[in-house]
Amino acid sequence: GITLAQASLHQLQPGSTPIAVACDGISALRSALVKSPDKLTTSSPSFDLVSSIQGYWKAFPFQCASIHVRGHQDDLSRNLNRLELMNVAMDDLAKSILQSFLESNQPRPTGTYHLGFIQVAINNIPVHSHLQTAVIKEHTLQPLLEFWTRRGNVPAAHLQNIAWVPFGRALRKRSLTKGHFIIKWLANDFAIGSVMRRRRARTCNRCPRCDAWTEDHLHCLTCPQLSAQRFWTNLFNDLMTFLELEDTEPELLSFLKYSIQLWHAFPSRQIPPILTWSDAIKNLFYSQSDIGWLPFCHGFLSSDIVTHQSLYYLSTSSQRSGPSWATKLIRHLRIIIDSMWDHRNKALHLTPVIHAREGLQPLKTSAAAELGT
Repeated sequence: GITLAQASLHQLQPGSTPIAVACDGISALRSALVKSPDKLTTSSPSFDLVSSIQGYWKAFPFQCASIHVRGHQDDLSRNLNRLELMNVAMDDLAKSILQSFLESNQPRPTGTYHLGFIQVAINNIPVHSHLQTAVIKEHTLQPLLEFWTRRGNVPAAHLQNIAWVPFGRALRKRSLTKGHFIIKWLANDFAIGSVMRRRRARTCNRCPRCDAWTEDHLHCLTCPQLSAQRFWTNLFNDLMTFLELEDTEPELLSFLKYSIQLWHAFPSRQIPPILTWSDAIKNLFYSQSDIGWLPFCHGFLSSDIVTHQSLYYLSTSSQRSGPSWATKLIRHLRIIIDSMWDHRNKALHLTPVIHAREGLQPLKTSAAAELGT
């Protein structure tokens, strides 16, 4: 859009004077106006767009002068020059456009205009420069979602209401070992009591902490044993402190605190909303309740919650973003899962319980009786 506008200006005021192009992103400025085309590689996610802009620069009959303008100069309480004022105005305009778009609940555009260059698409979805990543995503994402749905992690009717971008970012930021564990956890294929019984590696699937008859990943998080409850309370308090430090919208923070506490106390019951909540918070409550609160602990957040936090950051002129907040929240929730799993494992492996679960004591008794010792 900026390139075409400059071409129009040149037609109105032809001349040999270079047209100044200012940008607060020095890397983008250098890539589009300074680097030669032979130095561009497909390792850059914006390769297609940058090469398109360079093609237009080459075709235009005028010269351009690139100028780097530092961003957010309005925070320094000093007089700004003309370019700095224009940059601040553009930032405000971009934020207002984003806020209007989020409030309108319009579907996101599925493609962009590519300045005449050939665009590869899979299932009508444009493919960017990382061809291998894009192909793998389009051919594995839907089967993966269907698998998680069959495992009972995500309701099929609400797949589109989940904030998938923060979920994926949180997964990529984990170590290889932790990443494998959370995938096994979501697939219900880790060494919990019910799974070990199914594998015939345990004589029963009882909980090693409270001796409940069935131990699954829900019970691992909500075990009523006193030590487990105290441990969860400490983890929950850490989560609330984290949300406060991340400047979570106050009413959203109160809603999350209430919902998680009540779900953990009564995991099999339907949680009622608080009548004094605003309509916006009630909508968030129903949106997340449709997905579920155990899925919430797994990182399946409602996209409405992320949008609500984004609008709050915009309203306070914060430099933070809703998706980044959600990514950090999901990572913290997975720390809680890791910690509760570790607490359960200590109760199993650091006590004689493991021998009873594996049938070691009956085996020794039978062997002793057989040998007469």
